[in-house]
Amino acid sequence: MKKLFFTYVFISLITIVKAQVCTVIISHMISGNQVQYYGSSPDNPATWSWFFNGGSPITSSIQNPIVNYSSAGTFICALTVTGGPNNCIASLSSKTDTVTILPTSVGEIQYEMDDMFVINANPTQIKIENSTTENVTINLIDISGKKVAEIFSGSLTKGTNLFSINAFGITGGYYLVQLVKQSKTITRKVYLNNE
Repeated sequence: MKKLFFTYVFISLITIVKAQVCTVIISHMISGNQVQYYGSSPDNPATWSWFFNGGSPITSSIQNPIVNYSSAGTFICALTVTGGPNNCIASLSSKTDTVTILPTSVGEIQYEMDDMFVINANPTQIKIENSTTENVTINLIDISGKKVAEIFSGSLTKGTNLFSINAFGITGGYYLVQLVKQSKTITRKVYLNNE
């Protein structure tokens, strides 16, 4: 009886040791309000389990799903893999990703302004004029919806504030400046030329 119990414990320990964290890689391609997600793992998992906050479908079990978003915004997805030759553990083998869906295509972006903030750009600077001091975060987003840089986070003082883009290694082209404050987010399309 003792030998049988020892064998059972030994087999259970082997099963626990074999189970492991598997590498999970997420990439995506945004086209309008549709996102093609790509899941990969060098550990060859047996199952793929996606969750899309704000997306349709909200879940998927295929490796490379296509998801639609009905509104503009920033959305998080999560991918968990399980099983396979390396016996991935679901609770450990997971990854998240974030996408930003723009209001319309880049040529027709509608942006929101308010009387407190005015956002402009010249070839190498972003200028924000504001009539009050307020805590904000300023992000630069490329035309695929990916956040390129956090330009500023903190108390934006009353008056004219200049931010140089040279420090961020930005290439020229169209971008969105996203100013996030407590009550709302203001977005402005700008053209930058940092050559």
